[in-house]
Parts: sequence; C-alpha cells; structure tokens
Amino acid sequence: MVKRRCKGPQSSLPIDIIRDEILVKLPVKFLLRCRCVSKSWCRIIDDPSFASNHYKKCQNNQEKTRLLVLEPPDMCVAKQICAIRNGGKFRKLSKIGIDVTWFEQYQAVGYVNGLLCIKRYLKETQISQILLWNPSIRKALEIPCSRFSNDLQIRYDIDCAIGYDQVKDDYKVVASVVIQNGLYIPSDVEVFTLHTFSWKSVNVRRGPWLWRKDSPKVFLNGVIYWGALHVLVQTTLKGRFSHFMSFSVSNDTFNCIELPNNEQIHEWEYERFPIILDQSIGLMKVFESCSQIWVLEESKGKEQTWIKRFNINLQLFKKCIYFKMDGELLFAGEKCGVNSYDIKRQETKVLAKSYKLSPFYICVYMESLALLKGVPKKATYTFPPHGTVQSG
Repeated sequence: MVKRRCKGPQSSLPIDIIRDEILVKLPVKFLLRCRCVSKSWCRIIDDPSFASNHYKKCQNNQEKTRLLVLEPPDMCVAKQICAIRNGGKFRKLSKIGIDVTWFEQYQAVGYVNGLLCIKRYLKETQISQILLWNPSIRKALEIPCSRFSNDLQIRYDIDCAIGYDQVKDDYKVVASVVIQNGLYIPSDVEVFTLHTFSWKSVNVRRGPWLWRKDSPKVFLNGVIYWGALHVLVQTTLKGRFSHFMSFSVSNDTFNCIELPNNEQIHEWEYERFPIILDQSIGLMKVFESCSQIWVLEESKGKEQTWIKRFNINLQLFKKCIYFKMDGELLFAGEKCGVNSYDIKRQETKVLAKSYKLSPFYICVYMESLALLKGVPKKATYTFPPHGTVQSG
C-alpha cells in the first residue's frame, strides 16, 4: 500500500503521520501558525474531522483542563478581563483584555466545545449583540438580529443558551424575549443555527411554567437544562423551582422534568440549579445550613427518578462559584479567596488566598478550533482582536 506524502516542507513524512502523530498533539496557537507552512497542512488543520479529533484529545487529557473566568468590567481601566486559569491550582495562565466603554459589558450565557456564547450590553440592561466567541483562536462571530429586535419597540432583553448537535456537527443558540426582569412565560422562542446562519421560530407550550431570566443552564448529551416554576406549585414544597425545562438541540423540542420535594420543609431553601455529575444531569439544592446533590437516574422500568447522592455540610450559598462535572465545587473563601471542595472525598483545599473580583462567569475550558472553517461567507468576525492578549 502506497502512502500519500505531503508536498510541503516535510515531504519525507506521510500525511497520516503528520496529522495523527504531530499536529493533533499541538496547542491551538501553534496550529494557527502551522496553517501557513503549506497548503496541505492548512487543509489538514481546516478539516472539521481534524478539529473534532483535536478537541477530543484535549478533552481526555486532564493536564490540559483549564478554567475560563470572565470578570466584571473595570471602568477605571476601561477593560473587561477574560482569564484562562489552571484547572487544578487556579493559577492564571493568560488573559484577554476586552476594551469596553462606560455602561458596556459582556455577559457569558453558555459554553460548549470551546465556543462561548456572549451577550453585549449597553446602558446595563439594553442588549445590543449576541456573539459566538472562541478564545483559543481569538475570533468571534456576531449573530444577526432576530425577529425580536424588529418587532419590539420597547426595552427588552433576550434570555439565551447554546447547544451542540453532534450528529450534524452544528451549534445552536436558543433565545426567548424577556420584557420584564425575573420570572416570565415565554411568548416567542427562536433558534439560531450556525450552519445556515439564520433564525427560525420554534413551538413552545404556553405556560404553566415560568422561566427565570439568565438562570444557570447546563448542556449534556444534546439537551439544554434550566430551572422553571409551575405557577400552581407551592414553593414551600418544591423550593424555588419545581421543574427543569429541557430543550433538545437535535429536534428543537421542549420538555419538562419535575424536581423532588423539599425534604427540609422547616428550613429556607435558597437556590436550586442544574449541574452535571458523572455524565448525568443533577440538581443542587442549597439550604441555609447545608447543600444537597441529587442525580436523575433511570430505574429498571426505564423511568427516571431523582436519587439523593450527597449531603454537604457547608454553607455555600452566596459563595458558590462553579460546579465541575467531576464533583469538584469551587466556592468563595475568606478574604475573597477561592476554595475547592471534592464532594466524593469530602476534602477542601485553598486554590487562591485572595482574588480581587468575584467571577462574573466561570466554566471548564478546552482548546478548540471551532469557527475556523465551515462558517457561511456572509458571516463576519468581530470582538477582540481589538482586545489585548497577555501572558499570565
């Protein structure tokens, strides 16, 4: 069997060796430089299958696990910092300074496979842009305006989330209009598809579930989950939220999942939000004196039931920063420090003794080549490069 050989500078090596043994192991910043070596190398790196294999390599390598932290804007220096930190020690590896003006800020609403969905706000409440940003390649795409911005002449906000269709290798953004703050019943829901670079309306059953604006959302196995409240359910029995709403990215359908009752009816339940634990959808319930973690599991009859897995005797409300799917909980410590709690080992460690600002948004970050190719020609890149990139 005759192997094809690369026509570039490394012509003595077969293409499959270059692709599978060399390039796939390089960081994204080096791959971007390698695209300029030859046309054959550029074709390899731009191939969507190569981008997928490269991301899987990073995902399976715990040493490459990073944390992305989007901090609140600092108006004294007209910057909003996005920092990449070590996943184990919280040490800053690099940062991106995003130029902002007065009353301007960027809010992250979701992260999937290296791609961050961001809303740009002006005058604190008025949304002006929705962006898909890949910090690895320092590029972002501005999503075109949906029908929402054309039909409404009053101040409004858009609650949105991002998901990934693995079968079609496509990213989607689900958006609903919010006239008021807090809880709302969505009247219009639209879905943006990256491959078509357009919006479409989707059907959602009106009520009786109230959605909460900018509630925590998680994405798992093609489904987006977030909290909702049934208008007829007593909050003393179900807590702050009675259901999880879910959206299937593959077939654009909504569903709801009933949450377990509040066991500690005599204690105020501060918060409920979805988490991912061991590749299963979970629920974190935060009380005044402790926290509980429940997992949705399938029984022998193939019916899903909620099982309580952990009881955490830590008062983490107003301190909880982020829950990693491997069971590590990041929370604010004394003097604005950052601590880690392993729910399985019941171990606590200090990651940072001091941290100047409370994180605005934090997520597990993996390097990705998303948005490098396959984007429609009518799409335009925006949002930093005007920002500055610095080493940590």
